[in-house]
Amino acid sequence: SRQLPQNTDNNPFNSSTSWLGSSLSTIGNIAHLRESITNGTALAVSDGSYDANSNKASAAYTLLDSTGQHGLECSMDVPGDASCQNAYRAEVAGILGALFLIQLANYIFDQSHGKVAVYCDGKSALEQVFEFSRDIGTAKSKQSDLIMAARKVIQNMEVSLDHHHVKGHQDDEILLELLPLPAQVNVHMDQKAKRH
Repeated sequence: SRQLPQNTDNNPFNSSTSWLGSSLSTIGNIAHLRESITNGTALAVSDGSYDANSNKASAAYTLLDSTGQHGLECSMDVPGDASCQNAYRAEVAGILGALFLIQLANYIFDQSHGKVAVYCDGKSALEQVFEFSRDIGTAKSKQSDLIMAARKVIQNMEVSLDHHHVKGHQDDEILLELLPLPAQVNVHMDQKAKRH
């Protein structure tokens, strides 16, 4: 694997994307992440949060190996002026952040193959980023900047991506430790986004 250079064209962590990784941290041994991406068992999970009282949105996102014990994690304040902040924008920003982590891991590991499953509890945001035509539905959207950025990252992604809706707040009904891993991680990302 390689270390991040400061300024190169193919380095996904540059001045225009630094807000995506401003609180980047590692979990466990990220070398395990490479194996999970290669064998298609890695998962990326994101969630967004919006506080109407402060009119601020935040997001948290992670890229983990199949055990959920090793990977990368990050949170951010959602960019944009106050007039465009909302819960939907926070969800889209979280997906973009998760895609950034996948791109960053691919760069660090010099990896050009593999697969990652992307999970989010914002079904509409997932559909807008992954399923809609590049030009439809974004021209007048306050989130068009983030949606188009996410679509561009997907276009340039060297690994395969699957996307899945995960129901949020499942821990309200079932003990956290009994939930499937994507649901457990979604709960953690929800809490992290709210604390950011």
